[in-house]
Amino acid sequence: MGETFGELLGGVGDEAAGGVEPDTDVGPLIDAAQRDKVAALVEDAVAKGAVLRAGGSPCEGPGFFYPPTVLTDVPATARLSEALETGMVGINQGIVSNPAGPFGGVKHSGLGREGGDEGIEEYLDTKYLAVAV
Repeated sequence: MGETFGELLGGVGDEAAGGVEPDTDVGPLIDAAQRDKVAALVEDAVAKGAVLRAGGSPCEGPGFFYPPTVLTDVPATARLSEALETGMVGINQGIVSNPAGPFGGVKHSGLGREGGDEGIEEYLDTKYLAVAV
């Protein structure tokens, strides 16, 4: 990991500590089961070769807080992205939107796509026409 990136990580993971402080930027997960699921996913990734750079374990104290966590060298990112029920996934980048790519969510986060070939499909109806000659 480059020094610049390492310097940017300074303090990442501290934002959720306690979670009830006025200057806290990160809130809790919905319940203990979700917090434990996140912890298990991080532990599994590390066990499979990912490198933990920041965060990585539930916060001490009451509540269901899990700090922002940064993993690098995550293996099998394509398999992971296929398993996620989400419309867009960014790997090693924060902004995933791109005018050439389809933009949209799944489930209650949005129906359909805009942008890319998939975006125009939302406005088209396919018709099959067979003509005997």
